[in-house]
Amino acid sequence: MLVGVCDFPSNYAFPPYGYGGIERWLWAVALGARQAGADVHLIGHPWRPELADDWTILHVRLEDVTLGQQQARSLRDAGYDLLVVGHEYPSLSAWRRTWLRLDCDVATFQHWPRFEHQVDAFDGRRSRLYCYSEEMCQRYAAHKPIAELAVHLGLNEAELPLHETGESLRAGTPVAALAWRHGTCAQAALCKHTGSVALVDAEADDEVAAKTLAHAIEQVTVLSAHEVQEIGLDLFAPARHFQALATRPC
Repeated sequence: MLVGVCDFPSNYAFPPYGYGGIERWLWAVALGARQAGADVHLIGHPWRPELADDWTILHVRLEDVTLGQQQARSLRDAGYDLLVVGHEYPSLSAWRRTWLRLDCDVATFQHWPRFEHQVDAFDGRRSRLYCYSEEMCQRYAAHKPIAELAVHLGLNEAELPLHETGESLRAGTPVAALAWRHGTCAQAALCKHTGSVALVDAEADDEVAAKTLAHAIEQVTVLSAHEVQEIGLDLFAPARHFQALATRPC
């Protein structure tokens, strides 16, 4: 399987040197695709030059390709099975024009909750939109979203040993979350073995919220860090995530 991971339309380096949402997600997908046995091309301009010794990097943006020229023919002849992109791309007409000539699937993840897609951006099969929570799935229901937890990684980012108390389930840290409505990402990501969600009415005052959260914190203090990490490594495994993105719904 040949997978193209297209960078986000920005000017800074990929993977980012610091925090990044969509950027870290794209890098996790690239790693997951490799781990799952796929061939991967990094497509775009800002990919960090130190990756060139180990990755195939194509310094081109699909939205800049002129149909009929050699660059377009080279992309088509490569035989991509899947493109994984930032959520803006499937609604960008210039990008879609080139993608449609490649005869491959496209998958993206909805990170920003207020982006408005084109009506025909996704069909739920060949072009797929993934959302991390029930709330996001409902928000983008018109685009046939598929529920899936997002995975994020940075370059050379290793999982922290348990004794070094990290900030994610993959590091073995139980999570106590506070939410004011149902269907949030916290409820999607956590279970009774990994954390607790304090659900507070939006009209509640600070004292009620603090007491409810305190109770959630008490609940997670008895959880096993080893079990939390075991579940977290499975739920947020890059290879598992990529396989979910690469599989067409039945």
